[in-house]
Amino acid sequence: MEPEPSCPRTDNQEPHGVKRIFHNGRELRAGWRLLMFCVLVFAFGWAARAGLERLPLQGFRGLHPVVFIVADTLMLAVGLIATLIMSRFEGRSFATYGIPGIRELFGRKFWIGAVWGFVMPAAVILLIFLGGGYHVHGLNVTGAALLKFATLWLLASLLIGLSEEILFRGYFLYTLADGIGFWAAAILESIGFGALHYFTKPFERWEIGSR
Repeated sequence: MEPEPSCPRTDNQEPHGVKRIFHNGRELRAGWRLLMFCVLVFAFGWAARAGLERLPLQGFRGLHPVVFIVADTLMLAVGLIATLIMSRFEGRSFATYGIPGIRELFGRKFWIGAVWGFVMPAAVILLIFLGGGYHVHGLNVTGAALLKFATLWLLASLLIGLSEEILFRGYFLYTLADGIGFWAAAILESIGFGALHYFTKPFERWEIGSR
């Protein structure tokens, strides 16, 4: 009697036993992939912070655009490197995580986002002004200094946006949504993002403006 041929295992076949904890039948479960990404970000972030402390930035203390430019350039690099490692591990492209290629980086969607990025804060500032919470008493700098700092803050703001989007709404949001669904992931991450700013950035809390 000839033995019956065994059925080949398909990629979507549900794993059994302990393997189910780590594998969902297609790939490593989203929670473990997310943990790997966070470990990479914290490890590279720690190295970047150690390097940042060695840079000669003593003349740019406090709320200075150069500090933000350097710090957020490093964080952008951390996010991109961690995402690159995970994309190679998973066999996916950057575009899967919402990160465009160089040619599309400053395409139509970028400029639409730039317009909304200007309109929304401007509307908030206008409402604060109309409510009596914002007053202009003159300019601290003029002429070439004004142009210099306007350019530096424009670059700093762009890098802040890029670094935060890559870290929080690139690989992280994609993988979290793969595990619990998009809207649940978006709500959970929004709460976490707000809590992170509330507890780690005291000058971005609403109590400051009410004092």
